[in-house]
Formats: sequence, C-alpha cells, structure tokens
Amino acid sequence: MSFFRFLLSKTFWINILIMVVVLVAVGWGGYKWLKSFTLQGVSIEIPDLTTFTIEEAERTLAKYDLTLEVLDSNEFFPEYPRSSVIDQYPSVGSKVKPNRRITVTLNASGPKKIPVPEVLEKTRRRAIYDLESKGFVVGELMYVPYIGKDVVIGLRHKGAEIVFPANLTKGSKIDLVVGMGLSSQRVRVPYIKNLSIEEAREKLNTFSLNLGAVVYDDELKDTLSAFIYQQDPVPNWDRVLRMGNNVDVWVTNDENKRALDSLSFYEQNPGGDTLNPDDPSLIQDGN
Repeated sequence: MSFFRFLLSKTFWINILIMVVVLVAVGWGGYKWLKSFTLQGVSIEIPDLTTFTIEEAERTLAKYDLTLEVLDSNEFFPEYPRSSVIDQYPSVGSKVKPNRRITVTLNASGPKKIPVPEVLEKTRRRAIYDLESKGFVVGELMYVPYIGKDVVIGLRHKGAEIVFPANLTKGSKIDLVVGMGLSSQRVRVPYIKNLSIEEAREKLNTFSLNLGAVVYDDELKDTLSAFIYQQDPVPNWDRVLRMGNNVDVWVTNDENKRALDSLSFYEQNPGGDTLNPDDPSLIQDGN
C-alpha cells in the first residue's frame, strides 16, 4: 500500500516533472548544438575561379569561408594564362557548407618539352607517324640526292638542324630532309579539292609533295569550315612534279565554289585500267 501511496504523492509527480523538463532541455540543447555544428540550412554557392591565379583564388574563397587545395597539371593549354586555374571541384554553382575545401587544377607554366624520336634512316611514312604520335607537326619535305629513296636523313626545326638527343616543345613543326634516290623521280599530282588545309597537307605528304601557298578568299568567314576549291598544278595522272615540290591552293567556305570535277578526274585514268588515283606509290623515273 505504501508504494501506491507514493505514486499518488506530490513528491513523485514533482520528480517526474523535473525529469521531463531536464529531458526536454537536453534534447533541445543537443539539437541546437548539432544544427550549429553541421551548419544545417547554411550553404554557399561556389564561384567561378577559371583563369584566376592562386592568390586571386585564395582571396576569393576566403570571402566565402572556403579553403583552397591546389593540383598542378602537366599539360599546357595555350587558351588559358600560365599557372592559372583551368578546372575546379566541386564545379561552379555547386552548393557547399562553409570551410569546404575547393580543389583547383592549375595550367602548366609553359609548353612541355619532350624528346624528339630518332627517325633518321627510317622511311618517310614511318618517320611522319613516329613524330605525329609524339605530338609534333610535320612541316616541309625537303628532297635531296641520296641513294635511299624516301629515307629520312635529317630533321630541321626553324631552319636549324636537329642534333640528337633533342627536346622540343610539344606541337613544334619539324621539317624532314628526305632522300630522293639516285635518279630524278617524278610523282603524280593528287586531287585535293574539297579537302581542308590539314587534310590536303597530309595527303600531299603521302605523295612526297608539300603544301605551297595558301590563298584565302576575301569573303572567308570561318577557317575551320574552309575547303580547297582550286589547286595548282591541277590534278594529273601523269607524273609531272619532282618529289618535294609544292602544290598551291585556294581556300573558301563558299559552298557555291565547291569543286564538282572529282569524278571526271578519276574517270580519266589513262589506259582504262583500275589503278587507285590515291595510290602514292605510282612513281616513275625521268627528267
């Protein structure tokens, strides 16, 4: 009976009330602390740091209570300033909490120099492949008397001979000195109309020829979509040019000037045989 009398006593209910008040106070206090600790409801929109220097990025992020982490890049992108921000994570416009670390990637301080592959005594085609696969650009083909036909016997950069071992900036233009054999050899002029400049240069190189003068239309608006509509010498099945000679081109992006004589040229195959007009191996001796 004494237990039931205690449950109905004033002391018991006062203790219960005190416990409820304590539990509510602890719960409310914990909630407020947790909300403050996790910054619930507080978010910051990440600004665009592209092209910023490290110092500029640090100052900008400090205004938003954000911190900076820097990653260096081995690649050089000429469209961005040197040592500037080229990428960031999280991305621009993302919502983050204060004190979040923002990782940025910096552009290299300059173009990277890489070893020039040794292509001496290799065939022209193999040398071009090796150089281009490493990121170099093949320029002119300079043919000189040499017993090995289409064999690379020298490399030049900006007119100077390349002496191995050598390192050049990725993307550098390298000219090839190539042997033309013991006899005077001539090659056909390929059909390069309707091709872009780079496509024409590549095709001419396979025929042991160089791209000569490039004449742009006065009305040319977009060089990326430009194509060749005229060439000199004209496409010819006969072997009329010496190896290493130039082919001049006229360029436009006017579709009304697009050449329509390719089929006619291919059908003019002398003798009516089935030779491939794009086969660069058709070479003959002669003066």
